[in-house]
Amino acid sequence: MPEYTVGIGWDVDDGSMVVITPQPFGDAAAPVVRNYGAGGAIHERGLFLCYHWSHVDGEEEYLEILAQFGLDDLDTNEVTVPGWSPRLVWTKYNAVAQYPESGQDMKRNNFYPRDVAIYFVDLIEVEE
Repeated sequence: MPEYTVGIGWDVDDGSMVVITPQPFGDAAAPVVRNYGAGGAIHERGLFLCYHWSHVDGEEEYLEILAQFGLDDLDTNEVTVPGWSPRLVWTKYNAVAQYPESGQDMKRNNFYPRDVAIYFVDLIEVEE
């Protein structure tokens, strides 16, 4: 299983990316909008990725996760992240990380942050 890593900024080379701690699990990249033509053709616009953490060991770890993406004091940040393409190929993308929305992308349960999700939008595949 590949490791999830992150680089602050776009076009970060593999040697400069850092391993995300704790490791998230991620969905495959998906289109923002998908329409179907009358003849059955598929028309997709935009791609996004999402990294998930089902359990976080408190506020300090939550803030450490955000800091790895530069979201500790920013609402959005340009990053380089890997993920599964829509065809399930491990791919590196330039993206914009978005600060999790409280109650939607981060919930509190039994005094701990739960179900944390960081979304990456405006994906552009990095040519290597």
